[in-house]
Amino acid sequence: MPKNKLIGQMVEMQNQLNKMIDADWKDKGSAWHRAVWVECAECMDHLAYKWWKKQDVNMEQVQMELVDIWHFLLSWAIQDKENISFLVDGAIFYSDLHDKTDLSDSIELLAMNAAGRELEYSINHFVWALPLVDMDIESLFKMYAGKYTLNAFRQDDGYKDGTYRKQWHDGREDNEHLTAILKAMSTIDDDFVADVYAALSDRYQVEDE
Repeated sequence: MPKNKLIGQMVEMQNQLNKMIDADWKDKGSAWHRAVWVECAECMDHLAYKWWKKQDVNMEQVQMELVDIWHFLLSWAIQDKENISFLVDGAIFYSDLHDKTDLSDSIELLAMNAAGRELEYSINHFVWALPLVDMDIESLFKMYAGKYTLNAFRQDDGYKDGTYRKQWHDGREDNEHLTAILKAMSTIDDDFVADVYAALSDRYQVEDE
């Protein structure tokens, strides 16, 4: 599937998700740039940056944090309006350029540009970070569609009013359960979102039994 079509689908999905939370979200002027740099800090926690203690890198969770960041970059671009064409045309995803620094430095540069409210540079650094975590536009789409489904599931099960349980059975968070579900799904078809939603629901109900 063409890269710009995949991006266009993700833009539409993000708009739908945001409308689930607030029908007038585009007019609220939310600080998406702030959400991006905060997520970058969370991403660093999985990169074992604390050299003064024993830590292990969790690359799966780094990838998931990048997908969270992508949600906010999409929302920022849609709300910004002027930059949405820059994103949707997908040209940047065809570039052979990528960040020559290591992954930690790349995430830090993304955070710096987001904090400076530089949307296009933030998107650039996000895209250049993808090959450093073995991701491309296709794998980004699969993980984004999965996380989109989890976010919709959260909203349906009380995330906004505080009744949703993010910590599920066996001590793992919902993000970790999603990662396991996506690993078991090798292809993306028309039922992908519905199948992920059903799998999430099955795992979530275990806690109630």
